[in-house]
This record gives sequence, C-alpha cells and structure tokens, in this order.
Amino acid sequence: TDQVPPEKTTSARFGNPAFRTWHVQLSQMAPSLTELPGVQAEQRAELVAYLLDSFGNQTRIDYGSGHELAFAAFLCCLRVHGLFTQEDLTAVCFIAFNR
Repeated sequence: TDQVPPEKTTSARFGNPAFRTWHVQLSQMAPSLTELPGVQAEQRAELVAYLLDSFGNQTRIDYGSGHELAFAAFLCCLRVHGLFTQEDLTAVCFIAFNR
C-alpha cells in the first residue's frame, strides 16, 4: 500500500480503483517472481496465470472462491514442478492457509 495507496473515492461500487494499478504492477513483476529453480520458461507462463488469477480480477475489482482456487492451483503447480516435497505439504498448507 505504500507504493499504491488506496484512492480516496466513494464512486467505486466494489473495491478501490487503486487495485487496478497494483495489479498492473503485479503483472509486470509476476514473470520474475516465477523464475524458480527447475521451472522452464514455458512452465512459467502457467504459473504466472495462476498467480495473477489468485489475486482477483483487475477489471471488476472482485475476489472470490475461483480466485482462491487459482491460488491452490498455483501451489499445485509448484508441487508438480518439484518445488515442494511430500514432506513439505503440511507446512505449506499451514503457512498458506493459517486460519
């Protein structure tokens, strides 16, 4: 929120319009965020798509269960690409879903 503070507006029905700016920045950073050991360039495209979808919809400024599912798919992709071992899964779940 320091780099993209919320807009002081009451005209938005859902969410704050500054989210769109934040999401654009995330979209620009996502390819480098997914440059992970053992993940090939063509596999990163899938990771980027799931990562971006897990933060909500940039246009509608909404968030729902489909976005949560995208985050779960992102984590599954990391597991498929060998970034988590079977022994890591419990810790990943407790850290990612700590409530």
